Amino acid sequence: MDVTIKFDDAKNSKKWLDALKANDLKTIKSLKEKMRNSEPLRYSSGKLYITDTITDLLEAVTTLCSSDRLPEKLVEILVSNIFRFAEMYNALFCWLELKPTAFDNPKNQTENLWRFLVALPLPKEHLYPLLESECYSKFDMSEKRRATLYEKAWLKHLYRGIPQNMVVQVLRKLTNESMDCFTDSDLVGDFLTSFIEKSETNYGIFALKGIAKLMFEKNFSYPNFYESLYSKFPAIVTFPSFEAVEFLADFDMYMSSSHVPAYIIAAFAKRVSRTCLVAHAELLELLLQTLRNMFINHQVVKQMLHREDIENLEKDPYIEDVHFKECRAMESSLWEVGAIFRHWSQDVTKRVEFAESKLKVTFNPDLRPTTSEEIFEHSYAKGAKKLENCAVQDPRLIKDKNWLSL
Repeated sequence: MDVTIKFDDAKNSKKWLDALKANDLKTIKSLKEKMRNSEPLRYSSGKLYITDTITDLLEAVTTLCSSDRLPEKLVEILVSNIFRFAEMYNALFCWLELKPTAFDNPKNQTENLWRFLVALPLPKEHLYPLLESECYSKFDMSEKRRATLYEKAWLKHLYRGIPQNMVVQVLRKLTNESMDCFTDSDLVGDFLTSFIEKSETNYGIFALKGIAKLMFEKNFSYPNFYESLYSKFPAIVTFPSFEAVEFLADFDMYMSSSHVPAYIIAAFAKRVSRTCLVAHAELLELLLQTLRNMFINHQVVKQMLHREDIENLEKDPYIEDVHFKECRAMESSLWEVGAIFRHWSQDVTKRVEFAESKLKVTFNPDLRPTTSEEIFEHSYAKGAKKLENCAVQDPRLIKDKNWLSL
């Protein structure tokens, strides 16, 4: 039987508010320990009340969120020390449900709310109570109940809007983890589609993974998937390395199917090759691994790679800024790979050796970017070794130790 849940009025939220404003971990932990001696719930007249023990904290969080932008560190402290416990987790979502205007501020509050939603554990994780109460039998803290509260909060606030500086974090959390916990993940289809189709932003590229999940697992229909992926792909040059790794791992999966038409594969091979010409060295190595996978899996890429009559931009019939059905990639070659053979980094040039091989190359699926520091150290070590083996040396380096002071 469902029990109506109410909140008692806050009695002393100032103690929590002061601790939150000071971002004082020691005080927060001290207040948390004092909570253990209090009763979190009471049952009266068929209603279950969440007492001021919890309400004080929730009121303080709401008050602070209305005026200040919460530091990520403070959100992490609150989640790891308090809201990862079962009754506190449920109480927070009940608070959001029963007080819908608590986070209506269009600036700080909305951003703070999303910081909490992104940082909170998934409902399928094992959560244990922080406090003790005889009323817990009436307060449903099961995984099913947590999932219902979690899904309701996410869906409600997704369609209310996401602050600009939180879009990437929210989309990554949603597509990687959160939507897998929803009872009906189809409900986020329209939201993801609207992000993908925004022409003025490249954020849609992060929503493609969610659409792919819906297509593969729920038979969701999105005919423009490859068209959207093609138009958004160049944005990868702006990604941090860890995001590029994750995206290209998914991209490999999208390109691996033998059912993808040859003209689409050819268009993406050209797009990847062109992106290689402007990508930094860290990303370039990842892109070349992706291109090698396409070379292994699709005959059309091999044909383009070994076509020698088109050897530069002037002779290339490929049209970059049109729909991939009209870009004439099938008539083109991957001359861009030849240009990469002249790259300054030997580590990069080794990545394109597959272009000269007629054998099937064994591909290591573990994509890992080589950082700028690693590239420099590797090149520096090679240079130092050559200097040691050099037959001609400046005698001042050996005899006169004070020559640097000249």
